[in-house]
Amino acid sequence: MLDASVLYPLPLRDTLLCLAEYDVYAVRWSGRILDELARSLIADGRATPEQAESLIGAMRRTFWDAEIPDLLIAAHEPAMTNEPSDRHILAAAAASEDARAIACEPVR
Repeated sequence: MLDASVLYPLPLRDTLLCLAEYDVYAVRWSGRILDELARSLIADGRATPEQAESLIGAMRRTFWDAEIPDLLIAAHEPAMTNEPSDRHILAAAAASEDARAIACEPVR
């Protein structure tokens, strides 16, 4: 499961997605994670809304099976006891049934 925090920096995003393209691992994310990525890129001026939309679209097309459906995430989210703003990430991992790790920025 890739969090927006590891998809935001271009070098890390490129590395993680290239590894997934080479079948080193199966990438997973949620629509909320991709929305957060787009908002962050736009807010920081790293992308225009059109560029962010293009990036997210390319990621979805390339990894067509990566996105965990919102309904599955919503079913798991109430049981999560971690940081409220990050519960959707853990719920997405649980809903995926095959996520073995969550790649995210370390807590400081």
